[in-house]
Amino acid sequence: MERTGDEIAAIGKKFYEGIREEMEANHWGELVVIDIHSGDYEVGEYEGPRSDMEITKRLRRRRPNANTWAELVGEGQYSFARLSTQQTMEYLASKKKGANG
Repeated sequence: MERTGDEIAAIGKKFYEGIREEMEANHWGELVVIDIHSGDYEVGEYEGPRSDMEITKRLRRRRPNANTWAELVGEGQYSFARLSTQQTMEYLASKKKGANG
């Protein structure tokens, strides 16, 4: 089933809330990529806008069909969150478009 960007974001954020305490205690400032189907995740260093790509590759070695949500750990910085699929760009573009007009 194909999900919209908003649906993926909602599911990803819900999974993130379930691991937030652990993430903030052990991975502050890192990026967590979550498979929204299984809840499995991978954590790695945040090194800029494309950081999720390598982390997603590692997750997809275990979960080849993962549909993913990426979240920057700490300070509730959802504005830095990214989806790691084509829907990422559609979701972020729709949010940006809505903010600009």
